Amino acid sequence: AAMLRMQLQEAQTTGNAAREALVEAEGRWRRELGAACNERIRLRKEVALLAQKLTGRPASESTNHDGGESRALVRKELHAQHGDGEARPTKRAKFDDEPSLLSRLEVYARYHKADEALRAEQAARMQAEAQLEQLVGRVQTAFPRYHERSKRLEAVLEANASLSNRMAAAQQEVAAKEDEILRLQVEAKVLRQLA
Repeated sequence: AAMLRMQLQEAQTTGNAAREALVEAEGRWRRELGAACNERIRLRKEVALLAQKLTGRPASESTNHDGGESRALVRKELHAQHGDGEARPTKRAKFDDEPSLLSRLEVYARYHKADEALRAEQAARMQAEAQLEQLVGRVQTAFPRYHERSKRLEAVLEANASLSNRMAAAQQEVAAKEDEILRLQVEAKVLRQLA
């Protein structure tokens, strides 16, 4: 009975721990996912602004291609400055007041790094959620068995309590009969002496 009770308590503790871990992990993943999404949005806006400076078009037109326009602009700029070896005074004059090409490439790299980090975080989150779901599933599968054992344990404890009460009543009855026998023996002895 004691072993069964310990197993039931362990199962309940495991289930509570699994639920708490799931809630905590979900909160942490949501915070990290929100931060990654915010960083991704910020970098997209930054890339869109650079594309707007390069093309002179509104930022909304540059963001409709999810970074494809920005990549094309970077390749075009590299080709313009180093591909054909010809001087491009108008282009160079236009870039004099803008961030350097290295800065634009760095922003582009940071954007893709944030995108890869977001995808990796999503994959890790899905894997961890699957593991937690498996753990909760095992606990839920085992819980009916432990619940049945708990019911049997309660029945055994009730039977033991009933048996203990019956034993106590029997002991009281035996003690009462012993007292009565002793009293009758004393009375018989007195009567024999009087006779």
